[in-house]
Amino acid sequence: MANDKSRAEIELHPVVYVVLAPFMFWGIFHAIQTRTAQDFVRYASYIALPLGGLLLIGLLIAWKDADFRRPSLEQVVILLFAPVGLFLAAAAYYALGAALKDASVWLKASSSSGALTVPGTILATLGAGLALFYFRLYLRSLYGLTEVMVGLAIAAMRVAGDTAPAFESPAYLLALLTAGVYLVVRGLDNIHQGIVKEPYDPIARGLIDYFKKMSKQATAGESVS
Repeated sequence: MANDKSRAEIELHPVVYVVLAPFMFWGIFHAIQTRTAQDFVRYASYIALPLGGLLLIGLLIAWKDADFRRPSLEQVVILLFAPVGLFLAAAAYYALGAALKDASVWLKASSSSGALTVPGTILATLGAGLALFYFRLYLRSLYGLTEVMVGLAIAAMRVAGDTAPAFESPAYLLALLTAGVYLVVRGLDNIHQGIVKEPYDPIARGLIDYFKKMSKQATAGESVS
């Protein structure tokens, strides 16, 4: 029917924001209390570098679509502040990951000797699975970005934790391929699917639409309103 709303137009339920916002604030506040500034700079840089690479590729594609025209003043300002915004986003991403890690360690320690270990683990796994499924269903590109980050983190930990002979071993390479590269490929596929396939990822589509708007207005010699 004409009045039916397609899945591409469905917005996230307000309850998601009500639950997500306190969790994000808690994660960032907890990481600030338990991590050092050096940790934030180091690990946020690890996250920001691949994100910056993906963003650079997207910008180059958009610039090519605009026939390599000279960017507007607003586009130049955005490019100058993009590294700062990217680093802050990576720092928040790291803070949430650190908070989740601490929460899982606390949950494991608090239930390791109790009778509710198995039921608690099952419920926690089910809850996390449902939350991630919803996350992937409506924010698929963002979920894919998370997979890419996890895959790169696994690869970095493998390199940092192993010696040179282990690095050359087939077992190490197989573990790196299955745990790191496989996740990166899956993550990139989810990013792509969230952009081109319904239900579209509203965040990814919004960014793409904005850059397309800038590209068209730059071609027409206008400024973004």
